[in-house]
Amino acid sequence: MSTEKNFSPTPAMIQAADTLFLAMAKHSLVEPIVLNYQRLILKEGQWRVKRDYVHKGMCDEVVLEPDRAFVLEEADFALYDSLCKKAQIMSGLAVKKVGNCPLLEAKTAVSDAQAQLVQSMASVTGHSLDQLLMLPMEKYQHYIDLSLRLLAPFVDPHKRFGIPKPATASSTAG
Repeated sequence: MSTEKNFSPTPAMIQAADTLFLAMAKHSLVEPIVLNYQRLILKEGQWRVKRDYVHKGMCDEVVLEPDRAFVLEEADFALYDSLCKKAQIMSGLAVKKVGNCPLLEAKTAVSDAQAQLVQSMASVTGHSLDQLLMLPMEKYQHYIDLSLRLLAPFVDPHKRFGIPKPATASSTAG
């Protein structure tokens, strides 16, 4: 990345950072809600690992974590999925397409925004999205973090959403 102190981002860079900040904020709001109802549904269901998987050596246990729901029996998963969709509607979390999971949509939005940021920064960093996706995930995330730190001072959510800026101590004095 450029180390010049007179860095001037392009409008595309600012837009990409703004989009990513917004996607990250939505993800941080949606994730605890979805994980909460998914875990509650699994706890109440007390569904066990699919028999075929147990016969192949997997532990015979109750599935309590949403990221392990794929090991449920098909009928149990269908009921779990149906209850999650009802919980999503009751939670008021909007989705782009009926039947989608709000958490997966939020994760996808973050991933898409990260890709947009990488593409917008390619002219400064000299790294393409394809190159960066070949790196270990930690290095990719570090690149995203550095890019956001560089662009954060140029992003103005108040302007984007028409929100008045909070008064500063100097503007309220006197």
